[in-house]
Amino acid sequence: MYLKLWNALITLQHDPFPAVASLANTVIQYVRSKLKNFGREPSEQRVESAPGTPVNKPMFIVVWDVERSHRVTHWTNNNGGSSCISSLAVLNPGTSHTCVATGCDDGSVRVWQGVFQEQTSSSSPQETAPSLLTSYQASTDVNPATRRILYLR
Repeated sequence: MYLKLWNALITLQHDPFPAVASLANTVIQYVRSKLKNFGREPSEQRVESAPGTPVNKPMFIVVWDVERSHRVTHWTNNNGGSSCISSLAVLNPGTSHTCVATGCDDGSVRVWQGVFQEQTSSSSPQETAPSLLTSYQASTDVNPATRRILYLR
């Protein structure tokens, strides 16, 4: 969506009406200045998220440090029944308040804190496991009893 909006602004920059072209140019210059002045730090660019696999098994979330080739942490999403993680997003990447949000196909959302804390050799996995910050039912339209689940054998 953002790419379509950006392309529309670029097109409007060459509009035959001077007021429209000027406004589009002003918006483009503003966005470019913000990106230049407040660009991402190199550490923030290492954060990526991807959707979980659609498998009806207990769901674990795993955080990897790809540069050092080791697992930072992992934990279960505590999905009930046949619920599966359908989306995952990193919130506030590169800050001290970085969280991970997971969305499940039953409409539930969970937000986890303490995800990117490094595990020291003296700490146990329970001490460094992320903690649940909040959870809520984002959509009540989804009824798990009526969902069709595909089992692959």
